[in-house]
Amino acid sequence: MPHSADWYAALRAAQALIETELHRDVPDRQALLVERLRGWLLALIQHSALPPAERASAGDALGRLGDPRPAWSDCDGIPDLACAKCQEVSS
Repeated sequence: MPHSADWYAALRAAQALIETELHRDVPDRQALLVERLRGWLLALIQHSALPPAERASAGDALGRLGDPRPAWSDCDGIPDLACAKCQEVSS
């Protein structure tokens, strides 16, 4: 398991990428690095590697970089899980 400094470094790297807006047009040669950063953020959240406030920031960053989890893709602006419930109710 990585040390807390490693988790903080991943979080800060994601935040810097977002703040500079470099995540919007990533060159092909750097796409793998952004994908690895997403993996770090996801692991940070799943392993509760940092305190809740930092995990929330990691979740925000992951959302901006493209959350790979299928349950978090949008369905008319509503997460799939909630959308499925809405469809059941409206049927």
